Amino acid sequence: MVSLSRTRSTIFGLAFSVFVATLAGCIPIKTVKSDVRDFPREVRSSVKRGDTRQKVHSVLGTPIVSAPGSSVEVYRRSGRDVEIGFPVIPLPVPTPGEKVIGFVLVAYDRNHVITDLAVDTWTEYKNFRLTAGGYSFVNYHSSEPGTLLGPYIPAEQLVKVPIPVGKCRLVLLMGRCVMDRVLLDGDEIADLSPLGSFCSITVTEPRAGTFVPKDISPGKHRLDVKQQERHSEFSTVFDCSGGWIVSAELFVKPVEHTWWGHRLEGEISIVTGPQRIMDLEDLRPILWHDGRWFGPAQRRMSE
Repeated sequence: MVSLSRTRSTIFGLAFSVFVATLAGCIPIKTVKSDVRDFPREVRSSVKRGDTRQKVHSVLGTPIVSAPGSSVEVYRRSGRDVEIGFPVIPLPVPTPGEKVIGFVLVAYDRNHVITDLAVDTWTEYKNFRLTAGGYSFVNYHSSEPGTLLGPYIPAEQLVKVPIPVGKCRLVLLMGRCVMDRVLLDGDEIADLSPLGSFCSITVTEPRAGTFVPKDISPGKHRLDVKQQERHSEFSTVFDCSGGWIVSAELFVKPVEHTWWGHRLEGEISIVTGPQRIMDLEDLRPILWHDGRWFGPAQRRMSE
């Protein structure tokens, strides 16, 4: 007759062996992929080039990025990879896994017919870039994608876009360093985090050459730029006349290492004049960021 203590020891030994085998990889931990992983296949089988905007809406629903008269839309479907952990009697216990989101970027012609589309899935904490028709929907941080960039344009084309009578144009240019938060005369005009919370010391693609234009009244203005995650602030004062373009770009270098990273030292470089722009050959307008359009003039530039 087998003793009770030996039976208990046997059960404990088997359970411990299964536990060790699992850790060693002999019994793999399963991962059940969410249905968002099939989203790209579903989209490509449902919509294609030549379809109308109306059909896209009927298949994909309401876009998260869209504006009257715009030639581009972005669609989103959220989900989560569910991980199946160590088997617990009687059933495996699902545990939350990585956040996964499917995105679709659709470009239309003037007749609201698809000219190009792209679809892919973003997994939590990954950089992401989805491009169609020259537009790009991106993120460069741990947050989910939330920035729409327009197609590349020659820098000289920017000066050809008419400036409203009695206005000058401020161009916030992100080349070597993305401006995190921008205030004009004390009022916030752009909060671009997490597009580029950290300044890059070297020019990296595709952040280099993105910009936001804003038409302002002539006269003297104060510009404040904050790098929130770097705990650094920069300020400058500039003057502009009607019809002029004022280009503002942040140039920095790390000068002190702290527990939160490098403190930055630098300045906001200002270039003003009737036909001046910073020395970059190709630029990408930031059309939409974090739920906000940056003006119809930008969309006209890229269409």
